[in-house]
This record gives sequence, structure tokens and C-alpha cells, in this order.
Amino acid sequence: MVTPAKNTDQQTNLHNLPKDHDLRNIPLSGCWYRWAKGSSWRQVKPNFGIAGVTFNGLGSAWTDNDVFCWIPEKQKKGHKI
Repeated sequence: MVTPAKNTDQQTNLHNLPKDHDLRNIPLSGCWYRWAKGSSWRQVKPNFGIAGVTFNGLGSAWTDNDVFCWIPEKQKKGHKI
């Protein structure tokens, strides 16, 4: 699993980062996601079908309906996920 460098970009929805940003171009294993209208975060596990895909490699079924980031909002605030 690739671990991105610690910075505030990790807390940003990957959709909002520039397409050439490093965090959009590494495999998603370990990344967090949730349905855009939901509040429950789930982590992309290594055996999950999209784990080896980058955010830029995902289809619109994922990118239009889900939020992806490396540090989810609830984790930023110190709450359990």
C-alpha cells in the first residue's frame, strides 16, 4: 500500500484536486470513501476491486457518486469512523 506524504491535501476530496496531483495518481488501497450523500466512511482494502486503481482511473459511477480522500472528515475531527 502506498502511503501519501502527510499534508492538508490528504483531507481534501480527491475530486477537488488537480488531475495531475500526486494523490489522484496513486493506487487507492488505504484511501477512504463514502457515498456523496452519506456520512459513513469505509476504507479501500487491498482486496477490494478498485484498490489498485488510481482516482483518475475510476469511472464516473465512482467519481460522481462517492467522495474519496486519504484522511476522512470524522478522522480529522478525532471521531471514530
